[in-house]
Amino acid sequence: MGISLGSASDSGIVKRAFEGKLVTQDQTDPPAWELLERIKAERAKSDAEKSNKKKRTSAKKTADRSASRQVSQRRASRGEREVG
Repeated sequence: MGISLGSASDSGIVKRAFEGKLVTQDQTDPPAWELLERIKAERAKSDAEKSNKKKRTSAKKTADRSASRQVSQRRASRGEREVG
């Protein structure tokens, strides 16, 4: 689904937007490449945090399963029945 330009004035607005001529430019704004680098760094940090969280969650689940298995084995060795 694309953008349809209804009139010549619409295409003129789009052209001026791409040229940066719709609003006055703020000279204190950082250049686009700097903003892109900042976004890239923030995404990498976010991805790393998500990956670490998944690893911690997985490790906890593994530890919980191991502990549950050990309890079951102790009960079995004592002749106790599993409940539930």
